[in-house]
Amino acid sequence: MTIFSRTTVAAFTTTTFAFALGAHAGLPSVLDQVPTDAVLVIATPSLSQLDNDASQVLGMLEMPDLFTPKQMLQTAGFRQGLDMNGSAAFVLLPGDFQNGEDPPVVALIPTKNYTALLDNFNAVPGANGAITSFEVEGESIFSKKVGSWAVMSPERELIQNFAGNAGAMAHFTQTIGPIGANIAEKNDVLFIANVSALDPMFDEWRQDMRQQMQMMNAFGGMGAEQAQMSQEMAEQFIKALEEDGQALVGGFDMSTLATTADFGIVFKPGSETANKLQNGGKSQASLAALPDQPFLFAGSIDFSTPATSMMVKIMEKGGGPAFAAMKGGELMKAINSQSFAVYPNSAGIMAGALANTIEFFGADNPAHVRQLFGTAMKNLNNVDMGEAAEFTKMSGVFTPDAEQINGQFVDAWGLDFTMNSPQGGGMMMDPMAMMFGPGGMGGYLATGNGGVYMTLSNNSPLMSQSLKAGRGNSLASNPTIAQIRPMLPRDLAGEMYIGIGPILDQVLPMAGMFGLQFDVNTNVPPIAMGMTAEGGAFHGRLVVPTQVLKLGASLAKQAESLQQQQDTDEQHKPRF
Repeated sequence: MTIFSRTTVAAFTTTTFAFALGAHAGLPSVLDQVPTDAVLVIATPSLSQLDNDASQVLGMLEMPDLFTPKQMLQTAGFRQGLDMNGSAAFVLLPGDFQNGEDPPVVALIPTKNYTALLDNFNAVPGANGAITSFEVEGESIFSKKVGSWAVMSPERELIQNFAGNAGAMAHFTQTIGPIGANIAEKNDVLFIANVSALDPMFDEWRQDMRQQMQMMNAFGGMGAEQAQMSQEMAEQFIKALEEDGQALVGGFDMSTLATTADFGIVFKPGSETANKLQNGGKSQASLAALPDQPFLFAGSIDFSTPATSMMVKIMEKGGGPAFAAMKGGELMKAINSQSFAVYPNSAGIMAGALANTIEFFGADNPAHVRQLFGTAMKNLNNVDMGEAAEFTKMSGVFTPDAEQINGQFVDAWGLDFTMNSPQGGGMMMDPMAMMFGPGGMGGYLATGNGGVYMTLSNNSPLMSQSLKAGRGNSLASNPTIAQIRPMLPRDLAGEMYIGIGPILDQVLPMAGMFGLQFDVNTNVPPIAMGMTAEGGAFHGRLVVPTQVLKLGASLAKQAESLQQQQDTDEQHKPRF
């Protein structure tokens, strides 16, 4: 198997991505030689940087069985003649790359000694520009020298037509725009996909998406309304990408602090979508309304941006009967931001995973939003969800000024469900109690700090803490979030955090009930995700702290050790 087979290309690029660390060298120089009609380019500015960093990462995570990029190249036969300080790329060229056969790929391998490079395969270079052929594991490979690179492929025609005229860098710089340049600057591995070359795939994506939605509905994965909205959002995204998309840009990077993955979509300048993606948002402001406590999940979104306002329009169009009954469109228009936090339940995760959850809706007129919530709950009474839904009817309960918390009146709300069958009703009750606690789905509403608070259970202590959040420490100043948030893009329109440590603190005691004891330090920063817009492009980033990776590696090792111990105990168990 050569480095050009489908499996090996995937393995090499995956390993390359996994070990990309912060050289931050800008656009890889190899792009200057890449054909401008390339479908996909995967490039790195320095093989040496990748290899050095891979060794450090493997040592840090104690995973010596994984190959570094240099080891993979040596396994493929490249033992001499490589310029490890050079920039390298895999390039997917136009052609039939969906037929299940090896894709039309060329590799640009940096070299300062082309003769020595070919000598690895007992081949000799011909005259300037001549194509040399040789065999690797029974497969013919064709190669020629272009500038400082050996261009190789199993297809002679690809090498023959590879012009290799320098000057493509300007094209790629323009194609990926400022967002793409930012991604390139912050990552050691860059990929660029030409959206126009992906045209044959759009209909297939739509079909796959619809089939997945049907499967989720069949297995009860989501309600009819959620499925309808999700499908509408997905189809709107595919349509915008197909009509206005220019390039997909991504990158991977790892440092001693964190591994990051970037994803960007660059839209054609002047297009409808690009015009809606000119500026980011201020999602952090909404986090400041939440109390600072250890959290399982937390997030915030700024609905005032043109990009996020598109979501509201889609929800208005495809929200379904309950959304229409609630006058959800009017409610969404009255909200300019939303944040939430799911805190650990002191009674345990099985006593209500969401029982300690607070949501905050920022608004210019909080009293009006609170009134709209009350009207929405009342309008849900006896809404017919249709035969396809898990439940035929839902009933809303709303009691204004039901209690006093922190000296102010709060409303009480709740939702009851009528199932399609008595058996369905019985099956529904336990999951509802597991999600929201013994009281089911309901909670409190209150105005404060420029918005409306909603709890998902009758949790007066949480509401009390939330109403005080704006006067002191808040989730926006949480030390773990403050540690990781600077790694996200600036001017975020949306952000989300996953508290791996508190999640494990809730889950690991349950594992102990089954005799699985883990000894790990769960004091780690959260995983973070953020999205923004700038100059007609979307930019998203995932940040996984290195401490989380080390924690995961430790858990995996301990789980393997426990399994081996169980297997040993089973082998030595008496047969009587």
